[in-house]
Amino acid sequence: MKIGYCKARMPEVKVDSNGVRLLRTKEFRWAPGTRITYWFYDAPAKYTASSRQRNIVRRAFQLWKDLGINLVFEEVPKRKNADLRIAFEKNDESWSYLGTECFKYKGPTMNFGWSLVSDPDCALHEIGHALGFPHEHQNPKAGIVWNDDAVYELMESRYDWSRDDTYSNILQKIDADSVQGSRWDPNSVMHYFFEPGLIDKPVRYRNGLTPAGGLSARDKMWARTFYPK
Repeated sequence: MKIGYCKARMPEVKVDSNGVRLLRTKEFRWAPGTRITYWFYDAPAKYTASSRQRNIVRRAFQLWKDLGINLVFEEVPKRKNADLRIAFEKNDESWSYLGTECFKYKGPTMNFGWSLVSDPDCALHEIGHALGFPHEHQNPKAGIVWNDDAVYELMESRYDWSRDDTYSNILQKIDADSVQGSRWDPNSVMHYFFEPGLIDKPVRYRNGLTPAGGLSARDKMWARTFYPK
């Protein structure tokens, strides 16, 4: 069971479950064939994690790689050689910058704010953001009608999210001109789970929506399409 909601650190410029597809933002796509390097913080202590936690992230990188996408992931021992800098700050949340947006920042580009032992899909989700995939529930083709007040209330009371956080990570539809991919995939690893009462339509999700877990069949197919050999 998921124990929280992951965020995508979006660019500074705001922005029926059949035949589903994964979205990819065009602007922050890596060039096919890119070697993406990553590094785990070894200091300060608040950014570090156990080898078990780090291994879950390594495994998530491997699962994306095993799809046969045309990207190479390599862990490096020095911060200066890393494209992605991964922290485990518990006083923060779980988030990642989107794709090549990471090059604009000097600090962590990805963070895990809770135990991945309880929520290994969070590692897949945040790496998905780092590859340029936004939140699937914000797909402009999803057709979700939210109970806005219930969503705002839950995210504020349980996770202390501001209204801007909730809007930009859940309610805001992504500009259709800025993404590739089309129809909605409620089982995508890039989709949040949602409790009963948050979605008004489609009616079948009024009692909640929980993705199946892991990379969906469409996640796999469209990741290969977006980063072809």
